Amino acid sequence: GQMIPCLSAQGLVAGRGAFATGAVDLRVEPGQLVAVLGPNGAGKSTFLLTLAGLVAPLRGGLHLGGVPARRLSPQAMAARRAYLSQQPGFLQG
Repeated sequence: GQMIPCLSAQGLVAGRGAFATGAVDLRVEPGQLVAVLGPNGAGKSTFLLTLAGLVAPLRGGLHLGGVPARRLSPQAMAARRAYLSQQPGFLQG
């Protein structure tokens, strides 16, 4: 059978404020490396935050391990991702 991708997006639109990316279709297989490239201000960080489930998508679907991200609890999302911020700081709570 076909391998279930560890991450997939269908028509995913990421954005904050007045900015939004175009719709993105993406399929990442286990062990695959992906680079997100673009000029400053193009939305790379917002797109990656959306893929990590830290910013809600404006449109489209996001799946982690074949499961719709919207069906996963915050704890289940955290168990499926690793995120390293560009900005130093500590989480409070």
